[in-house]
Amino acid sequence: MIVPGGGLSKEGRWIVGSKKFFLPVKVMAKKFQGKFLCYLRNAELRFGGTQKYLADEARFEQFLSGLYQKDWYVYCKPPFKTNQSVLQYLGRYTHRVAISNHRLVELKNGEVTFK
Repeated sequence: MIVPGGGLSKEGRWIVGSKKFFLPVKVMAKKFQGKFLCYLRNAELRFGGTQKYLADEARFEQFLSGLYQKDWYVYCKPPFKTNQSVLQYLGRYTHRVAISNHRLVELKNGEVTFK
C-alpha cells in the first residue's frame, strides 16, 4: 500500500506534505493492521482449496484473532519526486518472478526442476 505524502485541498489542488512522515512508523503499523483486518472481517470473501475451512465463521474469527496478535511492520520511505518514479518503484515488485526462466531446467511428469 502506498500512502501519498500530501493531500487535496477543498479546491482540488494538491498540497505537498511536510518532509516528516504523517505518523510515526509504529503508529502507522498498528493503524494499518486495525483498518486492514476490520475491512477483511467485513468483506464478502469466498474460500476454496486448502483455505475452504475459513468459510466457517468461527474458524475465520480464530484466524483473524491470530493476525491481531502478530506485530505488523510498515516500511516508510520519503515521498517520491514524480509519478514516473512511483511506477518504476512498483514495477520492480509487481513484475518480479519467483523463479526466472533461465533457472528452469525441466518440466517432466508434473515436476519442475530448477537451479
